[in-house]
Formats: sequence, C-alpha cells, structure tokens
Amino acid sequence: MPADEAVPGDGDLRHRTANDQRRYPNTAELHESDRHHLLESDRRRLVLAILGERTQPVELDTLAAAVAAAEEGVDRADGDAHDRVTVSLHHVHLPKLDDYGVIRYDRESNTVGW
Repeated sequence: MPADEAVPGDGDLRHRTANDQRRYPNTAELHESDRHHLLESDRRRLVLAILGERTQPVELDTLAAAVAAAEEGVDRADGDAHDRVTVSLHHVHLPKLDDYGVIRYDRESNTVGW
C-alpha cells in the first residue's frame, strides 16, 4: 500500500477497524521467515521490548531516546545518538514493523503503539 494512501483508523492507534484487519493480520499468522526477518535487527527487538513495557502509544522522540540509551548502556544517550536512532526508526524500523502489523506507527503524529 503506498505510504500516501490513508487507512481508516490510522490517526488513533488504540482502535483497529475492519479495514485495518486486512492490512494488519494477526502477527501469529506471519510466516516464520518474516518473523525471523523482523527480529534479526537488534534495534527492532529493542523497540518491541520497550513497547512491551507500555500500555499506551508513545511518541517517536521518547521511544528513540529509550532505544539510544539502551544501545549505549547508559541512562540517557547523547544528542547525536538520539538523532541517529530517531531517523533510523522513522525511516526504516517502525515502517517495517507497521507494514507487517506488529505495531502501529502513525507517521503524521509520530506515535507508536500496538
């Protein structure tokens, strides 16, 4: 699906519509090779671990700060690391996880949730 096509419910990460169910299949139904592909990235595994500790959608900036800090093994990562992670999450990892239906990433509001 082209990135510029709107999907009903995209603005609200807490609710999935019938149209979303076609786009976001049950993740248990993902082919084994797709699951391996998604989990081969340390950064994507960190994203899933961090999101697993939350019950509400999180802003990209907050998620990026947590991922950068975890990758560097510190409480708070420096600005350059945070910026690199933000760009990587926004352009690579979150869209990929969203495309497979593992998470919901709203590119307009930069929020991530289940």
